Amino acid sequence: MERVNVLLVEDDPFQRTLIAEQLPPERCRLRTAADGEDGLEKIAEEIPDIVITDIEMPRMDGLAMTAKIRENPAWRSIYIIMLTVLTTLKNKVDGLKGGADDYIGKPFQAPELLARLGVGMRLIETQRALVRAEKDAAVGLIAAGVAHEFRNRFNAISMGMQLLVENLTEGKPLPPGLVGVKENIDREISRGTELIKDFLAFSQPLELKPAAVDLKL
Repeated sequence: MERVNVLLVEDDPFQRTLIAEQLPPERCRLRTAADGEDGLEKIAEEIPDIVITDIEMPRMDGLAMTAKIRENPAWRSIYIIMLTVLTTLKNKVDGLKGGADDYIGKPFQAPELLARLGVGMRLIETQRALVRAEKDAAVGLIAAGVAHEFRNRFNAISMGMQLLVENLTEGKPLPPGLVGVKENIDREISRGTELIKDFLAFSQPLELKPAAVDLKL
């Protein structure tokens, strides 16, 4: 699994340090911000995969920052985890309706944060796999189109060669000096056609089958 780019937005320096120490560096590349406005500036510099944000912060709180993130089409895929002491059902619903993907009440234990982070990481890895599959499929379609064009050209050359020989010889055998030339041309056309067949077979899209996903850490 690739490392994910995580932005932690927390105004309390102690909490910021505490949370940062709980995130595994082998799985996360972490940046931090002190409030919502600072968070948006950091996102504009480099779009993170995951944002972990407090709700109650000066200048711009987590809810307002989340709304700004969801307004930007380039940022809508960011996975947002909200951290807050406001743990009533209404607060949770407001946070999720406002665009958060997950919600953790303070105080929380490290295993809970890592478990929620793990879910986000797996979703991001799935998104990356889908993007790669779409790109591979697009390349395959382009390659298949090019291969078809080359095959049509080889067929045209082969047919033209045959007509040329028939018109030149008028049914008589080719002169000895041209027999080898024709054989070389026929051989190269046949070799090129076989290569194109192999290329077309290789460029066929893979069949995707559903599979169970393990959501355990």
